[in-house]
Amino acid sequence: MELYKVIFYLGLSFFTMHEMDAVRCKEWKIFPGLTSLDDKWGF
Repeated sequence: MELYKVIFYLGLSFFTMHEMDAVRCKEWKIFPGLTSLDDKWGF
């Protein structure tokens, strides 16, 4: 497998893990305008 594909898939997997962790930690609540949303909108 070429190096650029390995780097791409590593980056994609790290980004996906980061987004899944952000949902678990309810990080959307720190943004203005999103604090009034119910938890059901985050999932």
